Amino acid sequence: SVRTVKELVSIGKDANLNLSANHICPLYFHQILNEAEIQPQNSIVVVDVRNEYESNIGHFSEGNWDLLLPKTRQFSDFPEWIDRNLNRLEGRKIMMYCTGGVR
Repeated sequence: SVRTVKELVSIGKDANLNLSANHICPLYFHQILNEAEIQPQNSIVVVDVRNEYESNIGHFSEGNWDLLLPKTRQFSDFPEWIDRNLNRLEGRKIMMYCTGGVR
């Protein structure tokens, strides 16, 4: 059976979807990372929003950007990680990735 749900992957709190970022295709994601090689060091931060198990299997390597691996147990832990790491994110272009594109 099919049913309507509020969230596919629970974040554990209300989220304002009007504040969400643009979703981009893998080719454009790759292009941005390639262009980062000619930008000032660490102007981009890449965040792997997958859980610790998924990140341990494999993740992007660090280039001319910072790679942050929150290593959360579940996605509902992610907002707390953001709060603790705002100083590492503010004022920078943030690129995020997950396995299925639904987080």
